[in-house]
Amino acid sequence: MNIVYSQEKNFTAEALLDFFTKSGNPDAKYGEALVKAMNNSTVIHAWDKDADEIAALISVIDDGATTAYIRYLIVAPNYRGKGINDELIAQVKAKYADYPFVYAFAPDDFHASFFTKLGFNVIDNMKVLAR
Repeated sequence: MNIVYSQEKNFTAEALLDFFTKSGNPDAKYGEALVKAMNNSTVIHAWDKDADEIAALISVIDDGATTAYIRYLIVAPNYRGKGINDELIAQVKAKYADYPFVYAFAPDDFHASFFTKLGFNVIDNMKVLAR
């Protein structure tokens, strides 16, 4: 395993969609819309040079000055438990160090616990709304 981290979006749409599918992320069904979304956000990915594939990625949406939202933090199943997500979070924290607000959305208690271990705090009474 030879992992290289990059903010360059030098992966193909096919590699990105394959990664989402292999990782079991249901958003793979959005196809080209998902690719467009990734191209319009900050993406830091971990590339396994030996396997020639995306091992993990983090996607952040920001307003350019004050607020950033971690949209995706995905590690492919065969790369979990190797500290890759810790490095991705560290790079996001460094990139957005001057932002007063960096949010992470956790879909469940497992993910909330993960982000809490990395220095994020659960905001009491916060409501997430969607249409």
